[in-house]
Amino acid sequence: VQAGDDPVAWAEESTRIYAAHAFISEMMEWDPSDGRARTVADLAKAIGSSTKTLTRVCAERWGLKPVTVLKYVGLSQCKMAFMTPEIRKKMGFKTREQVRLFYGFKSAGNFNKSYQELFLEPPGDHWAA
Repeated sequence: VQAGDDPVAWAEESTRIYAAHAFISEMMEWDPSDGRARTVADLAKAIGSSTKTLTRVCAERWGLKPVTVLKYVGLSQCKMAFMTPEIRKKMGFKTREQVRLFYGFKSAGNFNKSYQELFLEPPGDHWAA
């Protein structure tokens, strides 16, 4: 949709794009060091939106549920920590288990399966010395 086409449609589209951008930006800046898993409701509150709007944006933009997007962000953060010794040192991580738990993945089996499905390699392949 272009600004000159239909101003209302363009405004709605811009709002959706902004919401999606804010959604991703807010997720990537979260520090889960308080030890609790993040929920879709937490994220909606953090970016000043409703869970219904977030669900719609995620479905329209990525074809995913918000909880799935949260999981993918967490997996990406784990991969970055695995591949970057400086991050692990700064955060005090010595093992993959510490990284996994910090980013909210309690089950090693589910984490390993999800990680391999997303990155097509097991987590151990990404641990940099």
